[in-house]
Amino acid sequence: MSRLKKTISRNRSARDTLAFFTGVNDMAQENKELTIEQAFARIDEITKALEDPHTSLEDSFALYQEGSSLLKTANEKIDMVQKQVQILQHTQSESGMTTLDDSEWVE
Repeated sequence: MSRLKKTISRNRSARDTLAFFTGVNDMAQENKELTIEQAFARIDEITKALEDPHTSLEDSFALYQEGSSLLKTANEKIDMVQKQVQILQHTQSESGMTTLDDSEWVE
């Protein structure tokens, strides 16, 4: 392969890599705007598409990337909610408040 072809090939590869990582960052930002329910609904759609034998390898890879990003975002949101619940429980126990169990709810 000529030196020019090697340079063009290397530049194209670097450009594709940059586009890939830029797309991943954009996807992560979009995912942060979704609710947990929306993220899991989209993950379900992605799973179905990945199970479809007619989905191309390139599409499968893009779907896998999107699903991975969605799972990361959903896990971060779940962790945040769990921490908020722990803080509330700790605050309640320090103030002497008790929580109601199911039998104490008035209907």
